[in-house]
Amino acid sequence: MSWTPTGKVINTRLIAANILTFIAANQVEALAWTNATLIPFQDIKDSVANRTNPVYPSIALRDDNDEGSYDGDFLQIAYRATFEAVIENPNPSIAVQNARLYNLALCSMLKNMTLTDLKTGINNVSSIDLKTMETGFDEIKANPQQNSFAQFFEVRVTYQIIGAAY
Repeated sequence: MSWTPTGKVINTRLIAANILTFIAANQVEALAWTNATLIPFQDIKDSVANRTNPVYPSIALRDDNDEGSYDGDFLQIAYRATFEAVIENPNPSIAVQNARLYNLALCSMLKNMTLTDLKTGINNVSSIDLKTMETGFDEIKANPQQNSFAQFFEVRVTYQIIGAAY
């Protein structure tokens, strides 16, 4: 017997994958837009699971979740994703300064994604709108030799998704 559902659900997890694909494709131009000489993210991952062998600069999906209303003719879903970036430099001030520029470029990319960019591979969606973007910087970290400093930051985005329920 085959599964033939009458109610639709949306695979919101594809949004994070689409965001990472967009970052990979547009980061060079976005980083140049900051008027700084920054190398592109060398590691773009769908998980922060491999923190033991870091490659800098890096960005990864830290977590994502969704909450939705499924009780009407339209699905209304709030989707949240948090991306973690790590910027390294032997000079702690430069690590912090560069991290702020990477954050600026990342926020610009997230703000300028189109519906087509966001919904690749997702059916039955009429809109995906960026509602909020929150950024946070951790305390800078040093390796035991104090010759390499890592600045972690996170960007959390919330999207409102509307799609057909049937």
